[in-house]
Formats: sequence, structure tokens, C-alpha cells
Amino acid sequence: MSLIKTSLKAVALLSAIGIGATISADQADAHGYIEEPASRAYTGSLMKEELGYYEALEIYGFVINSPHAVEGPKGFPEDGPQDGQIASAEGGFGQIDYVMDNQTEDRWIKQDMNSGVNTFTWNYTAPHATSKWHYYITKVDWNPNSPLKSEDFELIGTVEHDGSATNTNLSHDIEVPDDRSGYHIILGVWDVADTDNAFYQVIDVNLNNVPSNNDQATDENDADTSDDTNDASNDETNNNDSSDDATNEDSTNDQAVTAPTGLHVMEVTNQTIDLMWTASENAKHYEIYRDGEKVGQTTETRFIDEEELTANTAYEYYVKAVDSYNNASDSSNVITTKTAQSESNDDSSENTDENSENGHDDHNNTNDDASNNNEGNNESASVQEWDATKIYVEGDQVEYNGALYEALWWTQNKQPEKRYGWKLVSDTALEWDKETIYTGGSTVEYNGKTYKAKWWTQGDTPGSHMVWEEVK
Repeated sequence: MSLIKTSLKAVALLSAIGIGATISADQADAHGYIEEPASRAYTGSLMKEELGYYEALEIYGFVINSPHAVEGPKGFPEDGPQDGQIASAEGGFGQIDYVMDNQTEDRWIKQDMNSGVNTFTWNYTAPHATSKWHYYITKVDWNPNSPLKSEDFELIGTVEHDGSATNTNLSHDIEVPDDRSGYHIILGVWDVADTDNAFYQVIDVNLNNVPSNNDQATDENDADTSDDTNDASNDETNNNDSSDDATNEDSTNDQAVTAPTGLHVMEVTNQTIDLMWTASENAKHYEIYRDGEKVGQTTETRFIDEEELTANTAYEYYVKAVDSYNNASDSSNVITTKTAQSESNDDSSENTDENSENGHDDHNNTNDDASNNNEGNNESASVQEWDATKIYVEGDQVEYNGALYEALWWTQNKQPEKRYGWKLVSDTALEWDKETIYTGGSTVEYNGKTYKAKWWTQGDTPGSHMVWEEVK
């Protein structure tokens, strides 16, 4: 991680206040981002709600406030943003920073995607005259742990436009090649027609290569359809209605609705549970199930369950997609979450304690001593060893490998030492681990020395990178 990329986080904030005033009107009023599948920039903005503002800021930078502002010089791949700064478009003319240019195999959230035709949908916050969109994918032999370079990408599709505003062209069907799989990056570039600028959106995808099975299935279906058609022609030559019905059924099967993925919790209270998931193909609406019973339906990919929920109670959820033919998909992943503790219970407990104290003045000293002892015992008893099967919410504390950790948000099966959803409470420096996420102020031991992190880091070796400073 270079010094210029990380230190410019502060510079970008000043830019938004002062230097940003020099950005031209054309740069300021033409903005947009890829909403589906969610780009790295848009994912960052969504993480504000899931992780909290400052945690999202540490990971994604200032783009969480402006996913539409990843704007840079056009001309990619011959020109455009310089190598190593493609994801941020060289900091978006000072509108964002360079944090998105950090590139490792495990850092970014990935969108599941199959090879073949995929639809990319933009959200234009300010439509602008447009010449074209062009899409690229990382090559088969690209290095996911190296800064992005223009030579890492190859063109997979171009959508020409007539120079009119973008709001007439929201979605593009692009063929994703079937000769690669696993982690890849798709780059969407939107060229503005009447300026020298373009908008850049990188999408981190987990690519599933499925062509051979699909082709084989298509061939078998075609053969079966051909045989069935011949039989039907011989037996019922005049049954046009049956032929039409069979055609409709085949069309429906060819466009089967896919199961929702990535079901997760956005927020919980003592009376509500906020759910979100990734959109399904060919879905007309979604059905939400709690403990096996349908509790709601929505056309969005988000749902707040607020019907007859009990505080401090665990519930199991999954979602199904339904197409226009009322065919339901398979279930999404199943999650279990727990409502928060009721505030009224806490108030009642406090009132009871107060009444108890007022009613036993003659034993105040004894009770105070006992209370203090009990508080100490309860505090130590309440901190238990981390359990991968348990659900933890914000403020829950656990012990893990001899250290004390506190949950930052809803989490389950995330090892505390990896710091995703956990912060270290113990005043101790643990041994540095290249897989662990460290935020500013974190301390580690490495080669017999103690180091403190200046900002967000993962995989940067203490003593070799500017992100770490030695603690004397």
C-alpha cells in the first residue's frame, strides 16, 4: 500500500471542501454507478448501513458517500486512469480518494455470477450526453493481489449510444466469457459525449463457469422437444392449443427463476428484523419465510419483518423468488437471527433495584458490598468463550484465545481475531496475522517488536510498510 494512496484520504476530504470547488460543472453534474450487479463503489455505500459509517469508511473510503463520483479521464484502455488507480479513476478528480485501489484476493465483497449473458444496470444520478459504454473483464492469468493495470483487462462488450441523455439506456446485456472462473473483476466504463471524462465502475465477481452443462442440457431438451413434437404431430395434428401450451412451458423452463442469494441481516431491534438479499433472475416478487411460515411478500430485495416478533428471541428466515408464471424458486440460504433485548425489561430491572434499595435503608452498606461483589461476578460470568454457532449483536463480549473482544454489529461464525465484526477490547498486542483486518490504532507483535496501525490494513507486513509504526 503506497503512502500517496493512503495519505490522500485526508486530502480528499479537503478537496470536497475547497479544491472540489474547482471541478467543472460538467464534472459535477454527470454522475452514475452500476447498481446491479453491485459495483465495488455501490457496495461500499450499502455497507454504511450494515457495518456502520466509520467501519465502511475504513474499508471503502469516501466513495461510500458518492458511488456515482468515480469519474476520470476517458480513453480506456489506451488512455484513462493510470495503472494502479483504475478502481478509483485516479481519485475521481478529488471527489473521492484512492482506497478502492487497494487490491487483494480477499479484500472485497464478491457478487456471484454465471458465465454467459448477464445484465448490467446503471443508476444515473444526473443523466448526461453519452457516446458509449464499454465493458472489460480481467484476463485468465491476471494477478488478483496486484494493483489493477489496463493490460489486465480484455474487452467483452460495447454499447454504442446516440449522444442523448443516459436515462434512455439503463441496462446492457453483456456476454461474460466461459473460459475462466473464480474471482475476476468486470470493469464498466461510461463515456460522456461532450466532455473528456468517463465514469469507471469495477465489479468484484465470483464467476461460475457453466457452459458445458447448459449446452448439453439444451441439446438434450432440443432432442426431447423434437421427439415430443413429432409424436404430437402424428397423434394430434389439429391440437394447436396443446402445441401453444407446450411452447409456453418450454419458454418458462428456459427462463426459470433463480433462487435469491446472500440473504443477510441489515438491522435488528426488539420488535423488527431488517433483511436484504441479492436479486434473482426473472423474479416478479419475493416471498419471505420465518420459521417455515410465509410472513410477507415484496418486489424489492429488502424486507422489514415487524409482525408479532418477541424481544430477545431467535428466528429462522429464508426467501423464495416467484416469476410471472407463479413458479417459485428454490429457497435462499437460511439464516438465524435474534431480536434485541426489550428496553422495558431493562427499565423494570432498574426500577426494581431502586425500590429495593429504598426499602432496605438499614442494610445499605451490606447490600452495597454484596451488590459490588455480584456485579464483579456477573461481569466475569457474562463473558464466555466465543461460539461459532451463536449469534452476537452489537456490544456482546466474548473471550477468544485468551483475549477479550466486543461485537460491532450482528455477527455469527466470524472469528474475533480476524476483526470482521469484532474489535479487540483487551489492552494487549497480539501476534500479527496477514489475514486479519486491522484498523487505525490496532497494535500487534511481530519479530519481537510492537507496532501500531496508522489506518486500515490487511496483509501489509509490520516493519516493511508505512501503515505500521513501531511502538517504543
